[in-house]
Amino acid sequence: MPYQHIFFDLDHTIWDFDKNAEETLHELFLQHKLQDLGLAAPDVFIETYTRNNHQLWAEYHLGKITKETLREARFKHTFLELGLDEAIIPAGFEEDYVQLSPTKLNLFPEAHEVLRYLSEKYELYVISNGFRE
Repeated sequence: MPYQHIFFDLDHTIWDFDKNAEETLHELFLQHKLQDLGLAAPDVFIETYTRNNHQLWAEYHLGKITKETLREARFKHTFLELGLDEAIIPAGFEEDYVQLSPTKLNLFPEAHEVLRYLSEKYELYVISNGFRE
C-alpha cells in the first residue's frame, strides 16, 4: 500500500527554530533594555541562553527535570551566569519569550515548495514535541 500521509516535526524541519529563537531573544534583549542592566551585547546573551537551554532540554528528555523547571531555569541560569543579581532579573521575560517566539515566521529554505509539492500527493500533518504554549 503506498503512503497516504506524511508527518513533519515542526521544529528544525519546517520551522527554523534556531533562527526564530535568535530573532526573539534579540528583540527581547532590546525590549527589556538588558544593556542597561550591564549585559553588553545581544550575541553573548543569545549564545549563553542557547547553551543553557540545550542542556536543560537534554535533562528534560532524560526525565531529570520537569517542564516547569526547564521553563523557570533557562533564563534564570542565563542571567545569573552573565553576572546579573537575581533581584534584577526582568520579570516576565520567560512569558514574553513564550508569547513572541511562535509568532516568528522563518522557515527553512524550500519548505513552501516541498510542502506544496507533497500536498498534491499526500495528506500532510505537522507534529511537535515542543510545549503547547
